[in-house]
Amino acid sequence: MNHSRQHFLLSKILRAVSSLHREPNPVVLLICFVVMFLTTMVKASEGLSDGDFALVNDEVIPARQYLDAFREGVRETFYHGKVTEKELDNFRDTVAQKLVDETLLVQQAKKLGIKPDPDQVAKEIEKDTARYRKQQNWEKGKDAIIASVRPKIEINNTIEQLKQRTQNVAELSVAEIRKYYEQHADQFTAPEKWNVSIILLKVEPSSPSTAWQEASELAEDLVRRLRDGENFEELARIHSGDESAVEGGNMGYIHTGMLSRPAQDVLNTMELGQISEPVMILQGVAIFRLNGIQGSKLNEFDNVKDRAKELLQRKLGDEAWENLITTLRKNAKIEINDKVVKSATTGPRPQT
Repeated sequence: MNHSRQHFLLSKILRAVSSLHREPNPVVLLICFVVMFLTTMVKASEGLSDGDFALVNDEVIPARQYLDAFREGVRETFYHGKVTEKELDNFRDTVAQKLVDETLLVQQAKKLGIKPDPDQVAKEIEKDTARYRKQQNWEKGKDAIIASVRPKIEINNTIEQLKQRTQNVAELSVAEIRKYYEQHADQFTAPEKWNVSIILLKVEPSSPSTAWQEASELAEDLVRRLRDGENFEELARIHSGDESAVEGGNMGYIHTGMLSRPAQDVLNTMELGQISEPVMILQGVAIFRLNGIQGSKLNEFDNVKDRAKELLQRKLGDEAWENLITTLRKNAKIEINDKVVKSATTGPRPQT
C-alpha cells in the first residue's frame, strides 16, 4: 500500500467516525488514535519489502541490484576457487557497504548539480561493448546491450566527477610543502645501495638434480680459487651466464628488493671485498662479491619539492574524500534488509 493510498483511506475513516459524533467524544478520539497508530505501523513495515535491499534516505535499492553486484564481485574477487563461508560473510557486508556508499555519493552529486558527462560516457560504452561488436547479431542486440551497461557507467562517471571536485585541494604554500617534506623524510631518502659483482652458473629450474649438483661443485671450486687470489673479473667472463659477464660480473649499484631473498640475505652479512659462499637462486648457483656500499641519503628539498607537493596534494585529497563519505554515512537515514544480505550465494540467481 503506497503512502497516498494510506492517507486517502485514513481520511475516509476519520470522516466516517466524525459523522457518528458531531461533538468531541473520548471514544471517537480513541478510535482515531488506534487507526493512526495502525496506519503508521503499516507504513513502517512497508519501508523495506522482500524485494528491497536497502533504503538510503528516500531511495530504495532493489534486492536484485545487490544480489547481482554480489555475484559479479564474487566472480572477480574469488576466481581462484572455493570460498569459505567466513569470506562470503565478510564479502556480503563489503558489497552492501559499497552499494550504500555509491548511492550516497550519487545523491550528493545530484545536490551539487553534477551530471554524467555524455562524451566520457559514450567513450566508456564504446570500450565496454567492444567485445560484442564483432558478433554477428551485434546490430540486432546493440540497443539492449548498451542499455544494460549505461546505468553503471553513468554512475561511475558521476562519482568520479564528485571525487575529482572533492580532491581538488587549494594551492599549497612552500611552507606547507616543506613541512610535509620534513615530517616524511623517509619518502625522500635514497636507500642504501651496494655495488655488487656476480658469477652466475646458470641452471634451468626444471633441470634434474644432477645439473644443480654439478653447478654447485663448480661454484665451490671457483670460490676456493677466488679466495686464493684468482681474478674475479676474469672468471666471471669465462663462467658467468649473467648479462654482467661482459663487465667482469659487475652489476653496478643495487638496492634492497632488486635481488632475490636468498641473495639479499647473503649480502646483508657480507663485508667489503668479501667473496660469498655459493648461493642457490632461481636462475642457478651464484657467487657474489661486495665491492662497495653507498649509505642512505636524504635528498635536498629543492630537488624533490615537486614530488613532495604531489604527495601532499594526494594525501589531502584522499582525506577529503574519506571525510565526505564518513559525513554522508553519519547524516544519512539508512535501513538494510539483512535477509537479502544473508541470502546472497555464489549459485545461480533465482528466477523472479
